[in-house]
Amino acid sequence: MPGEDLGPYRSVLAHPPSLSTFRRLSSLLGDAERAPDDPVVSYLSDHLRSWPDEVARPARRAWLTRAVYEGLPVPQLTLCNALFHEAFECGFGREDFEELARCHPGVRHIGLEAFTMGRDDVELIAGWSGEGLNSLRLGFSGLDDTALAVIARSPHMESLRVLDVRHDGLSDLGVLAGTPLLRGLKSLRAQRNRITGEGLTEFLSCEYVASIERLDLRYNPLGERGARELAGSPWLTSLEWLSAYADDVGERGAAALAGSETLPGHITAYWRAA
Repeated sequence: MPGEDLGPYRSVLAHPPSLSTFRRLSSLLGDAERAPDDPVVSYLSDHLRSWPDEVARPARRAWLTRAVYEGLPVPQLTLCNALFHEAFECGFGREDFEELARCHPGVRHIGLEAFTMGRDDVELIAGWSGEGLNSLRLGFSGLDDTALAVIARSPHMESLRVLDVRHDGLSDLGVLAGTPLLRGLKSLRAQRNRITGEGLTEFLSCEYVASIERLDLRYNPLGERGARELAGSPWLTSLEWLSAYADDVGERGAAALAGSETLPGHITAYWRAA
């Protein structure tokens, strides 16, 4: 937060690098998410980058464990602290992630928003060995079609019900077709990608989309073809909520949605009134 006093952080960093020092920093930071340009993040990341690995690795693991909120009804892992993005270049490694899965197998929600996903990171997510993962949030991470396909094909994703991939680099949702991830998915947030009408064809032809209740496709160049793919799919009968804008589909696309014979009535009624 701009203007925040750095004095308390300077006092802690006056002590030698250690797990104890890191825990004191973590306590000062609290649980609030911070942007990379936050003065506190910039100041601390400059210092933490210089910490020797034998100190930094236990510190990472302590932070990862702290990110699992055991007090919630459904334990979740949320790794979206900008300090770790900047200071530890993503903040977790294979050993860290595997240890976390062993120590906290009951985690149901994983949030990795704003991490830049490399191939190794994608494989770590796909290999998550916890029990019954329910939701996965990977927005703002630059995820592309190839990376999403790796995750979607993982048998560990079959229990997933919520997938958030907004503001990523996706163009073809067909990579989800026929995968364990799509089999029971109920909510898909995919706004602000590069998904075209062609990128919906295979996805909407797959019977697994019949489980989807909420679909967010706003700010994608769907065009008339995308609208017609949605309007003509026989599998969207469970859809409770479809989010797209008239500018996303164009005038003819809006007319196709309004006249659909397969979309639920409340959705076609919305487009007739638009």
